[in-house]
Amino acid sequence: MLKPKTSNRYVSNLMSAIKVKPMKVSGTIGGVKDIQVDMSAWDNKSLLSPGETNAKTSKNWRRSFILYLTPASKSGTNLCPMATPGCIFSCLNTAGRGAMKNVSEARLMRTKFYLQFEQKFMEILTRDITKYAKSTPRKKYKIADEVAFRLNGTSDIPILEMLNKGGYLDQIKKAVPNATKRIVFYDYTKFPNRAGVHNVGGFQYYVTFSRAENYTDKSGKYHDNGMEAINQLSKGRCVAVVFNRILPKFWMDYKVLDGDDRDDLMIDVYRQGDKYGNVLGLKAKGKAKKPKAGEFVVDCSAKSNQESCYII
Repeated sequence: MLKPKTSNRYVSNLMSAIKVKPMKVSGTIGGVKDIQVDMSAWDNKSLLSPGETNAKTSKNWRRSFILYLTPASKSGTNLCPMATPGCIFSCLNTAGRGAMKNVSEARLMRTKFYLQFEQKFMEILTRDITKYAKSTPRKKYKIADEVAFRLNGTSDIPILEMLNKGGYLDQIKKAVPNATKRIVFYDYTKFPNRAGVHNVGGFQYYVTFSRAENYTDKSGKYHDNGMEAINQLSKGRCVAVVFNRILPKFWMDYKVLDGDDRDDLMIDVYRQGDKYGNVLGLKAKGKAKKPKAGEFVVDCSAKSNQESCYII
């Protein structure tokens, strides 16, 4: 494992310490033959996307950066192991800029890089997090002394835990002054045990559980996502729920906040220390508006949901 040099020239020294040397290494994985992995492509290119490029994250109170990979099994390897049929159909990976061919190809390229050269991927990701944590923001933010990173923009894998296990978070702490106070991480997940607030390698990690429809998987196992969502809320955690057209004031007797207002809302909701859970309400977008999304989207106008949704 490469270690960053320690001196007052934090960024330049870290970059030179973990920069991947130009290598003409290529390969295919997951059955997508037209995608070739060139490791040298990331010498001067970031794995992270600035929050300003996304309509929702551009409204964040703190400067933000997101890692977009190819969701579910579109790369040949499932990066959303707990995804439901409705979730896969409604995935925002194809919404907005994600529908553009060059954007989807870039996400697939990053995914192939991660799957085939995991160590180098983590080194480059460490370089990028450090670089952005130390850089000067281009505009003023309400919370100017923090930088937020969402490492599962369109995936659901334990990337932060992998960075910690590999010693990369220690590198970041050595390279960035007051790193654990300036850097925060946040995500959405369908893994019940990942939801909530965690301390990972000294860094605060805020995770919202994503509610989905109940379904039976290929093995015949029944998954009651609705009951799990209530369980998470009862523990005081944030739960994201997709609604059709109208956001109710309450869902299942829990207050509904406008989750579309900004992407980093969960951080500040968790920090309030509310012992009651909060619903981050999201309005259906893209394919989620279509009937095929099924019960992944909560339609408060339906008779079956009128008792759980309080509109006025």
